[in-house]
Amino acid sequence: MSGKSEGLNVILFSPDTVRRDHLSCYGYHRETTPNLDRLAKEGVLFTDHVANSGWTLPQYMTMHTGLYPLTHRMTLLRYNPPLSSKIFTIAEILKEHGYVTKAFT
Repeated sequence: MSGKSEGLNVILFSPDTVRRDHLSCYGYHRETTPNLDRLAKEGVLFTDHVANSGWTLPQYMTMHTGLYPLTHRMTLLRYNPPLSSKIFTIAEILKEHGYVTKAFT
């Protein structure tokens, strides 16, 4: 995996415990999220979603690896095994293609 990408920015915005039916960009009747609305208008707004887990940790790992929780094995609140060196995250793949990656909580 090597190469360089130029000109495109990638933002993976994944807020926890935000209800889609209360976001203006998804049709909520009040303007509750003007900044998200602007980001959705200028970027990509996904309309079909599937949750592979009922709680945050395994779902986030699924988003970052593309694997089901039973495959990446991040399913417990504590004592999760290290992620296998054979599994690549989206951050690692982007970095291999010349992107600088950051995470904020």
